Amino acid sequence: MLTLLIQRNFGLLWIAHTFSILGDYVFFIAITFWVYEQTGSAAATGAVLIASAVPGILFAPLAGICVDRWSRRAIMLVAEGARAVLFLALFGVIIAQPHALWSIYVVGFVQSAIATFFWSARGALLPQIIEPPTLLAGNALYMVSDCAVRIIAPSLSTLFLLTWGPAGIVLINAVTFVLSVGCICLLSTAHHPRSEESPAAPQITEAVVKRGQRMQAILTATRPAHGLFILGSIIAYTAGTLNIIIPVFVRATLSAGPLAFGWLLTAQAIGEGIMSVLLGRAPGRRGRVAVTRSISVCLAGGGCALMLIATIHALLPVLLSNLLFGAMTAGVTIRVLTLLQQRIPNRVLGRVLATSSAMQSLAQVTGMAVASIALAHISATWLILSNGGLYLLGSGLAWLLIGINDIHNV
Repeated sequence: MLTLLIQRNFGLLWIAHTFSILGDYVFFIAITFWVYEQTGSAAATGAVLIASAVPGILFAPLAGICVDRWSRRAIMLVAEGARAVLFLALFGVIIAQPHALWSIYVVGFVQSAIATFFWSARGALLPQIIEPPTLLAGNALYMVSDCAVRIIAPSLSTLFLLTWGPAGIVLINAVTFVLSVGCICLLSTAHHPRSEESPAAPQITEAVVKRGQRMQAILTATRPAHGLFILGSIIAYTAGTLNIIIPVFVRATLSAGPLAFGWLLTAQAIGEGIMSVLLGRAPGRRGRVAVTRSISVCLAGGGCALMLIATIHALLPVLLSNLLFGAMTAGVTIRVLTLLQQRIPNRVLGRVLATSSAMQSLAQVTGMAVASIALAHISATWLILSNGGLYLLGSGLAWLLIGINDIHNV
């Protein structure tokens, strides 16, 4: 697993990924707290999250087309450079107008739209720089860095916000994007050919026929992804609901406060990190039955963990159950992403990953909306139980969804 890090291209891409996500986490944790401090409004704070989630739904189709048509390295460079400039501009606005919230919402929306291009390109570039058998380990290493960032980001964001204020947070985020650009500049990758070329003979009828053939080829090539989209959406929907439910559960059911909530998030991140390390040591190539079994078991384990959280109302068991839930969720997430990268043709991989991202963003926003409405009528405990049931349903569906598509290595 660690041998991947000494491979020049993967190591640089991993460092760029880590810088990028560290800046994002520190910024959004600090800025949402700052917005709430300035307004005292949960709606104003929630608007920051919504402004960051919606672009993933709106811009993913365009991002996928661009990623499959042009150089993925170039798209990442432009995206990170644009985000660095964007946050430098926000830094200037905050210095000039310290209490202007409009700039936070605008930048949150625009940077998330740009990020859609970056993450689609990053996911599609990975199979071009490492061998297929090492994709599982590569994705696991990304998850390890994500988990580490999620553990340290709350403390860093608090420290930076108290020390330098919102302007300092914005400037630090801009610096992380500049560092990411530097790493991407050092990547050496083969030229990525256009997936669709113009017809040699510009006859209208021939062009229409060829385009129809290309569309049919794309539909055939992406058929294996359909079931994986559903499984990914189950994970995202549950994450969206839990974002709303867990704070209420901690306060109302566990009779605890923000510290316990932070411990729960940390426990989940640690669980995800542990599973990532374990998967990084697993064989890169496994049969469809073995992979399906792994996904099904992880979904079942995650469902059981959620049910334990809902039924055992003591902090320590809940922490341990959430650690297990994090591990099981990471197992599904890494496996699903690796399946897409290994078994979808590279010429359409950008579109597939972008579609997956859009569906997950939509599922997550839907989950947040459903939980917000349902909490007025149903207790947090019952909602967590329903999420556990959804995971168990996904465990059974995994056999049907993955099996039906006859996924094969390409």
